[in-house]
Amino acid sequence: MYWPNGQKMIAAAQLVAKSDKLYAVYLSNFRCGPDSFVWHYITEELKGKPFLHLEVDEHSADAGMVTRIEAFLDSLRGSEKNEKKDPEIFRPRPSPSSPPKDRVMYFPYMNDGAYMLAAASQKLRNTFRSSPKTD
Repeated sequence: MYWPNGQKMIAAAQLVAKSDKLYAVYLSNFRCGPDSFVWHYITEELKGKPFLHLEVDEHSADAGMVTRIEAFLDSLRGSEKNEKKDPEIFRPRPSPSSPPKDRVMYFPYMNDGAYMLAAASQKLRNTFRSSPKTD
């Protein structure tokens, strides 16, 4: 994660996930910009723990937010009665120097540059496949 605010959000999610006394409120701006992909990392870190996600835009009403917060607090009271589980959390790590042959890569469309990145990755993948082994 190169975006500093995203790094802080993921670090906060990791801290909340480790604590039994903390719960997260994720406030986003209707899936705009970095919120659209940071959201996936946050949900992965908080897997198995209840949290509140509020999306706001220029049409959001205060009454709707208060209702959602009250419902979240009610659901927390109910979740305390459930048994705790240790969820398995997938955290991507740097890959080995030679990429796996069966790897599938997905590039989200954020602008037309995604096509260029996908094409360059395909070219690189084909280069690795056709290169002779140097053992």
